[in-house]
Amino acid sequence: MAANTFLQQALAGVTEALFELLLFVMMLFFLLKDGRGLRREVEAISPFSAAQEAAIAEHLLLTVQGVFKAMILVPIVQGVVAAPGLAFFGVPSPLFWSVLVFLAALVPLLGSALGWVPAVIYLFLNGENWQWIGMLIYGTVLISGIDNIVKPLVLGGAARIHPLTAFLAILGGLLSFGPLGFLIGPVILSLVLSAIRIYREVLKPATAPEPATASGSMTV
Repeated sequence: MAANTFLQQALAGVTEALFELLLFVMMLFFLLKDGRGLRREVEAISPFSAAQEAAIAEHLLLTVQGVFKAMILVPIVQGVVAAPGLAFFGVPSPLFWSVLVFLAALVPLLGSALGWVPAVIYLFLNGENWQWIGMLIYGTVLISGIDNIVKPLVLGGAARIHPLTAFLAILGGLLSFGPLGFLIGPVILSLVLSAIRIYREVLKPATAPEPATASGSMTV
């Protein structure tokens, strides 16, 4: 019964991940295809000046570019980090397994664990007691854990966002929207930061109090 429940949950999780991946690809296709037209429509009803709209669009573009850079760079880093661990703990053909880790890391939600967990199972089934435990710790802490370091650094560098803020945006997006949150979270953060900049640079100086009159002077 427990095994059937686990399989049902796993199948439901994979189905949901594939659906969200398909939705993400469709959204990306139409944004790339009709993005210019959508931008013109938004600018037509925007209350911001042309300079403010350009600043918002530029920061948003840098943020999205950072997200896509992270989506490519993180799997590469995870595949490279996996290779020495796989070799040290005695997994045969570590290069082949590291390539699997790289390919698995490209899959939203499932991630790199889809590549290194089978290696742990292989070591366990072959009676390698300390090796499979070591590989499990190595995979959890280093291979999968490095995701939480590289993504914020890449996004922060590309979009000029503090890495901690970028990490919280990614985490909040994933918790709220699932795999799509990896893109939605940073986009929301970019829009919020742009709004704060506009307030700081334009609205706040306009509402600042007038300087005090000289000592001894009188107002009429």
